[in-house]
Amino acid sequence: MARVYIASKYERHELNRWLEKRLHSEGFDVFLPEHYEVRAIKRSEKIAVRDECIRQLYDCDVLFAVGPCGNDINFEVSAAFIASMLHHHMLIVRWNTTDDTSIADDIVHPTYDYESDSLDKVIEYLKSNKPHGYEPLGEDLRKTSRSLPPSIMLVE
Repeated sequence: MARVYIASKYERHELNRWLEKRLHSEGFDVFLPEHYEVRAIKRSEKIAVRDECIRQLYDCDVLFAVGPCGNDINFEVSAAFIASMLHHHMLIVRWNTTDDTSIADDIVHPTYDYESDSLDKVIEYLKSNKPHGYEPLGEDLRKTSRSLPPSIMLVE
C-alpha cells in the first residue's frame, strides 16, 4: 500500500494522531512529522527539521494535506509538486476540516489531485488511484532538500 506523508499544523496533535491511526487502519504506511517532537528554535534546528521532513516526503507516494493550510503545509505541497514534475509523481490530496478550501488559490488549487471535506472520500480516492509513473527517487535526491537539479536550485 502507499506511503502517506501527513502535512498538518503541528498544534493539531489529537487530530493528527487520530488521522494517522485511521490511515493505518485503512492499510496505509504513514509518516507524521510531529513524531519528531521537536519545536525548532535556532535556525540550524529549523534547517535540520526541514531537511529531514523533505527526505521523508521524497520517500512517500502521497502528500496528504490537512486544511486549512499555512505556510509550512504549502511548502510541503510545493516540494511534493516539484518532485512530481521531476520524475516521482506523488498524489497530492487535501482534506478540508473547516470551510476554508484552496479553490480561491490560483496556484495551489490545481496542484491538488483531489480535495474534499469528506475524509472517507479522500481515503477512497487514495485507494482507487495510484501515483502516475512512480519511480523511487534514489539516494541522490534524498540527501537534502537542496538536491534539486541545478537549473532550479536557489543561488545563495
